[in-house]
Amino acid sequence: MRRNRETEILAALDTLYLKGFVLIDWDRFYLWFDAVRISKSAWRQVRDEWAHLCEIQGETAALDVHILEHKHFVVLYRNFEKEHKNDDKKVEPKLLTTLCE
Repeated sequence: MRRNRETEILAALDTLYLKGFVLIDWDRFYLWFDAVRISKSAWRQVRDEWAHLCEIQGETAALDVHILEHKHFVVLYRNFEKEHKNDDKKVEPKLLTTLCE
């Protein structure tokens, strides 16, 4: 993998850490790994980079990440319920339409 592509992966993982999710177009993902098919080793590399980032940020272990695959993109998102299970105030997701009423 080229250095500039590794930088793009790290930037995506930074976004995941800071915002809680990141959307990555499949064509970009394939380009990062110079692949026709995304292999287990590509996912392992993403997992390992994520674990390293979490360690740098002072986490005791890599935070859980879920994956939603779509035809054109993949979404990686953190499990906030598990991360904040001891918080006093729970934040429930809302539908946009309920905010407009």
